[in-house]
Amino acid sequence: GARHDTNDVAAVLSFVAQSTAPALAFALVHGLGEGLQRARAALPADSVRPVIARAKTLAADRAQSAPARVEAVELLALTTFAESGALLMSLLDLNEPQPVQLAAMNTLGRFADAKIGLALTQRWLSLTPRLREEALRVLLARPERATALLQAVEEQSIRRADLAATQIDFLTNHRDAALRARAIKAL
Repeated sequence: GARHDTNDVAAVLSFVAQSTAPALAFALVHGLGEGLQRARAALPADSVRPVIARAKTLAADRAQSAPARVEAVELLALTTFAESGALLMSLLDLNEPQPVQLAAMNTLGRFADAKIGLALTQRWLSLTPRLREEALRVLLARPERATALLQAVEEQSIRRADLAATQIDFLTNHRDAALRARAIKAL
């Protein structure tokens, strides 16, 4: 993938199309997609669409094993929040196995969509302590998400005490002046 060799890409996608092992197919497409992203290229959409559809179906299927669902969720990082966000947010549900929840949170963290911050802060009260830790990592990773976090603190839907001292320090010393000023006021 990183070499962007079209023959290699075609060979992997041909193998994936014939694969009867979804976890293997997901892992191969995920690795190939990440390699192509590093090479500033993209997977051929027509070739990957069926694999992505299969991943969405498997990720949502509670009858499947948690490891298989995690592989499927991780593959969704190659989509967008608009395409997979609703499914990923639903996988943060308390009835889901923790590995699936954590994979969903990690995948959400890879998207650049500004709506993720608001979506996570609105679900805050339904997140387990472990998921809240991961949600804070995702929220602090991008300024627009950190802004959503500060808004939730200001509205008291997230308590200041939910943030670690290092996270408060990060926000009150943020390189973005407007974010820093808002953090100093809110925290």
